Amino acid sequence: MNYVILLYLMPLWLVLTGLLLSKHVWKNVLIFASYIYLILSILVLYLYFSWYVFQNSLVIIDKLNLIFVSIITILSSIITLYWSAYFQEEINNDVIWENKAKHYIILSNLFIFAMIASGTLKNIIMIWVALEATTIFTTSLISFYGTKNSWEAAWKYLIICWIWLTIWLFWIFIIIYAGLDNADYNSIRLSTEINLSLVKVGFIFTLIWIWTKIWLFPVNTWLPDAHWSWPTPISATMSSILLPLAILYLYKIKNIVDFMLWNWVFTNFLFIFMWLLTVLTAGLTLIRQKHLKRALAYSSSENMWIILFSLWLWPIWLKLWLMHIIWHSFLKTASFMSVWNILIKVHTWLFENINNLLIRMKISWVLLIISLMLLVWIPISPLFFTEVMIIIEAFKINIFYALIFVFALSLVFVSILTNFGNLYLNKELIKFSPTEEIKGDSKFGILQFCIIISIILALFSNLLFFSDKII
Repeated sequence: MNYVILLYLMPLWLVLTGLLLSKHVWKNVLIFASYIYLILSILVLYLYFSWYVFQNSLVIIDKLNLIFVSIITILSSIITLYWSAYFQEEINNDVIWENKAKHYIILSNLFIFAMIASGTLKNIIMIWVALEATTIFTTSLISFYGTKNSWEAAWKYLIICWIWLTIWLFWIFIIIYAGLDNADYNSIRLSTEINLSLVKVGFIFTLIWIWTKIWLFPVNTWLPDAHWSWPTPISATMSSILLPLAILYLYKIKNIVDFMLWNWVFTNFLFIFMWLLTVLTAGLTLIRQKHLKRALAYSSSENMWIILFSLWLWPIWLKLWLMHIIWHSFLKTASFMSVWNILIKVHTWLFENINNLLIRMKISWVLLIISLMLLVWIPISPLFFTEVMIIIEAFKINIFYALIFVFALSLVFVSILTNFGNLYLNKELIKFSPTEEIKGDSKFGILQFCIIISIILALFSNLLFFSDKII
């Protein structure tokens, strides 16, 4: 029980620290917060490998929850440390002022608290409240810069998420109306006398909510437009931490419905329907992208449909979707950080205005290549293993779906290599003096350290793939 209290108290303690301390010590507070989340990460991993399980009337901690909590704490540690250098660059360039850093400390830790709560709570109504809280806090972070574009993105995010969270609330009401006596997750699974038709209707409402949260077509179009107006660490947090939580609840709710219906035919059919609507859209859209962060955002949408497709295969191999989530979280964090390191040198997000990175950058171009190579479908990438396994299993079940999956992966692979490969070509559009080209990128610092750590952790997590007791 003491471990669970620590998970909840640490973010709240950091919120209190941000409220009480002077704005001039923001960098020390961020570095301190990074250490705190690193300690929490070690604790969570210790609980995971010691097979720690805890449950009471409010909270349930099991192997699956610990994996997602470890993603939250580890990436929070890396991204918080990254923020300390990110803010320094923004303040030096007069983009923000120091008081904004203090605002971030408060809002980000409230957001982390809400994510930990939503990942460990037992009651589905309380989970809904926690997810609603994540929407509120992320909205505040999205509007961080206070510009017209950031406020517009924040309002779009808030309205759309609240609409679909309300729809998901209908699922809770429908389940209760269908005959459920208790909103506890285990009680739902143990319920026998329940209206199965209403359960199916409720699951459709849940998928409509998930449709927005994990950026599936057609609601995957507004978020990439918003990404370029957000701070880059917020983009990394949204793609790498919040999306896995949505997948976690999709998995849990799928388990509930499959258990009640005594088969997975109904849920798998809806998964394929959602997947087919998204699969080609992401690949075709990536081909014509001209904006770095929009391209990475559509890459996140592409990885979500890969995970959704692996959930369709989940009776065959449970670990496929889980390992893909872990690897994608770390590699997408590294990718977003890498492209921002490019931005602070070239001052543009457009592919066509960036060239000669081999000359203009000394460290960041290498990290960008490594993070992108690991993110796309190539043999050295950890994501390659899950994608190959998914393809093999898909051909055993349905050749048509498997061929579409391979074609879409090929589209994404070609699109990313084409767009990002052009950054290294010797184009004559823009020319810089040699001193301007390498200014500020010749030294190794926190920005580069955080990217390298994310990549190393992604590669290190390969060990879990070969473990027979991952969950």
